[in-house]
Amino acid sequence: GVYTPPELAAITMPLEGRRLKWWMDRFGHVATFGLMIQDESRGRIRYPLGPGYPYVRYIMIEADRRRMLRAIRTVAEVFFAAGAKKVLLPVNRKANEFDSARELGREDFSRARPQEIQMMAFHPLGTCAMGLVTDENLQISPGIFICDGSVVPESLGVNPQMTIYAFALRLAEHLLKETLA
Repeated sequence: GVYTPPELAAITMPLEGRRLKWWMDRFGHVATFGLMIQDESRGRIRYPLGPGYPYVRYIMIEADRRRMLRAIRTVAEVFFAAGAKKVLLPVNRKANEFDSARELGREDFSRARPQEIQMMAFHPLGTCAMGLVTDENLQISPGIFICDGSVVPESLGVNPQMTIYAFALRLAEHLLKETLA
């Protein structure tokens, strides 16, 4: 579950006009859940206009599109099973609100394009992947170490918090050993 403040929810819901007003009038009774998939798609970050202006490109492959849509449908089914009266999906299409699991089940999302799926990235990984950018001790050059999610080479399919803790512990032990040597 995720708490989204109303002012942020209002600009992120894939709605406008009266449909958005209906949801915002009932915001005190709205629940929000996120989902994660282990994606195979890859992206790139470049700086064509200089270091302060990143250009991020992420192209979702077909298998990930199908995973996302299946996960979105599953979360919606869980909401209905828990007693939801209405469910709004994070899909920018006219058919994104449903009044029942039966109505949801009749909807065919197979043609939903990746750009119609609302996504956010909370755990970006791999931009300084261990073995590619850092060495096994998380070092990129003398005295400079990186120890965050960027050293995880690819998507784990789960929250990377424990993995990052393990990297931090390993780095701390390495630095302590170097200091005492």
